[in-house]
Amino acid sequence: MIIFYIKRFFILVLFMLAVFIVYAQQPDYYWEPKLSISKKLNNLWRIQGSVTFRQIIENDQPVILQKMESAVSIDRSLFNFSKVGGGYLFGGDDLFRPEVENEHRFMQQYAFYFKFLKYRISNRLRSEQRIYADTYKNRFRYRLSIDFPLNGEKLNLKEAYFIASNELLANVTAKEHDFENRLGAGMGWKLEKINKIQLQLQYRYMKIGLPSESHAIFLASAFYFKL
Repeated sequence: MIIFYIKRFFILVLFMLAVFIVYAQQPDYYWEPKLSISKKLNNLWRIQGSVTFRQIIENDQPVILQKMESAVSIDRSLFNFSKVGGGYLFGGDDLFRPEVENEHRFMQQYAFYFKFLKYRISNRLRSEQRIYADTYKNRFRYRLSIDFPLNGEKLNLKEAYFIASNELLANVTAKEHDFENRLGAGMGWKLEKINKIQLQLQYRYMKIGLPSESHAIFLASAFYFKL
């Protein structure tokens, strides 16, 4: 019975993702490659660094680099497949022009997961403080995701897995508040030298309920290395 509901969940995610992409009014399209490197300091602590590039895709135009983000984080394993951690991110539209508004972001998060047969269901709660030259924003995020190997009950080297996720975001400032939803689905591959490669198609519905609400389609590609 539980397997039945799990399968219905990821089928529903795929269906909703397809519907939203079809009916999104004039969405923006982005390609977002990411490189992540992590290292275990001991049995409890792990440090991770990443660089992400956001590139907008327009008709009859070359791919344009819109944003770059670099981040570092550290987390500590807890009991029952959970961990707590925090980090710092620096990003901007053009890191080589000081007059462009850049962002300093501090992050705190708690994550846990549980497994049923070959299915892993993960939860992540995150708070963020986003600091700009002339403003400050709080953001609160909750992400639910499921992943499982496509071959057999256990994920082995050179095998693929499926992943689906949905994340709710609340942006809070002194003057206004807005909400965002990110729905995604994709595949990953566990490799040897590269820990894993992951491709995901994501639909983002931003500023929900406001006159300035917008839609975006992201193709996210990520390379994960372990030292």
